[in-house]
Amino acid sequence: MLNININTALFPHGPADPLSPQAFNDLLLNATSLIQRMQIAYKEKVEYLASIQPEIDAQKEEVEEAQTRSAHLKMQLEDTARIAKEQRDVNEELIHKLSEEKMKVLQLQEERARSIRIVRRETEIPEEDEDPNRTIKRSSRGSASDSGFESDADTASLFSSGVETPASQYASRPPTLDHRIDPRHIPARGSVLSQQSTAFSRNEGVAWATVEKLRNENSDLKTQVANLQQSYDGVLEFVDTLRETK
Repeated sequence: MLNININTALFPHGPADPLSPQAFNDLLLNATSLIQRMQIAYKEKVEYLASIQPEIDAQKEEVEEAQTRSAHLKMQLEDTARIAKEQRDVNEELIHKLSEEKMKVLQLQEERARSIRIVRRETEIPEEDEDPNRTIKRSSRGSASDSGFESDADTASLFSSGVETPASQYASRPPTLDHRIDPRHIPARGSVLSQQSTAFSRNEGVAWATVEKLRNENSDLKTQVANLQQSYDGVLEFVDTLRETK
C-alpha cells in the first residue's frame, strides 16, 4: 500500500473521458476497490499491533528491570572497587610494616652475634693467665727441689720445728675448683635477645599469615569484580538488543 500508484489504480487504462458514463463507472469501481484494500490493510495492521501489544508491554517491563539491575550492579561494582582499593592499601601498609620488622630482626640478630663474639673472645684466655696460683705453686716447688742449698738435716729440722714448707702448705691447702662459667654452656632460652628474637619471629609469622589471608581476600574480590562486570555487560547488551527490536 505504501508503493501503490493512485492514478494507475483509478485509471488502469489511461485517462478516461470525463463525460463518458462507462469511464465514470470504471472510476467508481476502481476507487471503491482501492478504498477497500486500504481498509483491509489498516485492519490487519491494527490487529497485528493489538496482538503484539502484550509482548511489547512485557519487553518494556523487562527493559525497566534490566535497567534497575544494571544500576544495582553498577553500585555493587563501585562498592567492590572501593573495598578492593582499601584492601590494596592495607596490604601495602602490612608489607611495609613487615619489611620494617624484618630489618629490626636482622639488626637484633647482628647485635646478638656481635655480643656473642665479644663474650667468646673475652673467655678465650690462656691457661696460665686463667690460674696464676698454680703457676706460682709449680715454680716454688721446682725452686725448692732444684736449689741444692738445703740438706736433708735442714729439711728434717724444718719438719721437726713445725715450719710449713711451700709443699706442706700446698698439701694442707684444700684443692679448689675454678668455677668459671663458660658462656657457651649458658642456656640462651631466657636471655633478652632470645626473647626478642622469638617475639619478632612470632610477629613475623603472624604478619605473613595476615598477608596471605589478605591476598586470598583480594583475589576473591577481584573474581567478584570480574563476575559483576560480566553481568553488567550482559545486562547492557540485553538492553541494547531490546531497544533495537523496538
